[in-house]
Amino acid sequence: MKLFFKAHQIPVVDGYRVQTDAEIQAAFVKLGFPLIAKPDNGVGASDTHKIVDKESLDNFIANRHHGTAYFMESFIHGNIVTFDGLTDQDGKVVFYSSMSYSEPALETLEGHHEMYFYEDRKVAPDLRKYGLKAVKAFEIKERFLHIEFFRLADGTLYALEVNCRPAGGSSIDLMNYGHEINLFEAYAQIVTQNHFTQEIKNNYYSTYFSRFNGHEYAHSLEDIQTNMVNILKKFSISQMLFPMLWEISA
Repeated sequence: MKLFFKAHQIPVVDGYRVQTDAEIQAAFVKLGFPLIAKPDNGVGASDTHKIVDKESLDNFIANRHHGTAYFMESFIHGNIVTFDGLTDQDGKVVFYSSMSYSEPALETLEGHHEMYFYEDRKVAPDLRKYGLKAVKAFEIKERFLHIEFFRLADGTLYALEVNCRPAGGSSIDLMNYGHEINLFEAYAQIVTQNHFTQEIKNNYYSTYFSRFNGHEYAHSLEDIQTNMVNILKKFSISQMLFPMLWEISA
């Protein structure tokens, strides 16, 4: 992926595919600390390691899944923002949007944190620019797309990865509620007719949030559900959002 990003002038962090001890050491010499190592065929933060010193490097070398190829890249501090969308049979982006995450999945898992992410009403100009470039570079046709970027504190964007699939979990629901559309219906129409006829609106933010399993909390899920519904009623927010909020809280 990084080769395609670089070839199309999309900012990306340097990294190398490694499998042997010698390749890991060579990548470390080029990149230095801190590093991230993750399986070349990984999903999310599964089997992902943050390497900050010689001890953690030696521990990774000794305890990794031998025979598995990993990708090692420089660790950067930033939040995940996405460019999500749907393309028609000709590769035209007929719908796009963006989600922002509270923190990278690895930090959520390591710290046993709560997490949230939300569907934004607008897509930042630089994110739209690089997202559309990536769609063209990877020739994504007749597919959903989920492209992840790191947004640094100074606003700089770095491409992380391209996924030619829908965003996971409740993400499609967030897009549907936030933009008042039906993306699966739209996808079926593209596959059968190569048309996109739905009207895209940007009236709402929609949010997913969760609590860490095993933590003790002051308020029950029932309390949160009741309070959220009462708050929405107070501000006269559309009833269409209630089922989503109930689903997420449950």
